[in-house]
Amino acid sequence: MAQPSIQRFSETPRVYVADDFVSQQEIDHILSRGADVAALQLCGIKTRHDETGFSFEMPVVSDTILEAYRERLHRTIGVKSVFDGTMRFRRYGPGDGHPPHVDTYEIDGQTLIITAHLFLTAPEVGGSTTFPDALPEAFEVKALPGRLAIWFSVAPDGTNDMLSMHAGAPVEQGLKTTLTYFIYEDRAQAAVQIAAAESLLPHA
Repeated sequence: MAQPSIQRFSETPRVYVADDFVSQQEIDHILSRGADVAALQLCGIKTRHDETGFSFEMPVVSDTILEAYRERLHRTIGVKSVFDGTMRFRRYGPGDGHPPHVDTYEIDGQTLIITAHLFLTAPEVGGSTTFPDALPEAFEVKALPGRLAIWFSVAPDGTNDMLSMHAGAPVEQGLKTTLTYFIYEDRAQAAVQIAAAESLLPHA
């Protein structure tokens, strides 16, 4: 698949969007993996269902389509996660959403620096990803099938970027499905990795 075109969507916070980042065949494959809950549980995969929808960590290893997608992300962003074995699958139904938060999580001393959020399906009404503290004004990224949104949770100097707070607006009608790849890096290397990523991504 040809490298999709990516555009800078916002400077503060730094958000990038690429439409048609995956094909319909890839979307169908990922959706099919998330559809059979019984099969997931037989494989020892823990699922969760709450006000943020149905979710689980989807293994990437030995799935050629997901492995190819992950490599496409690496080429686009220029940074690999130290934890690259899974991606988070999430399906939102009517009434499901995600409260405002900043992706400033740490695992075993590694910090989440970049989020790559892929929309697989879009609801009829609602479900946008909103950035309420963005400057000069709040904005939203609408859910479109195949659309990839990338945002930095860490500023260029390696500190947390609190302006990257975002939320999943509640789905009012239909279903929204996403697949999210979280890029973790050692905090001491965060500024270096961010500079490498921003050298590849388009500027304003």
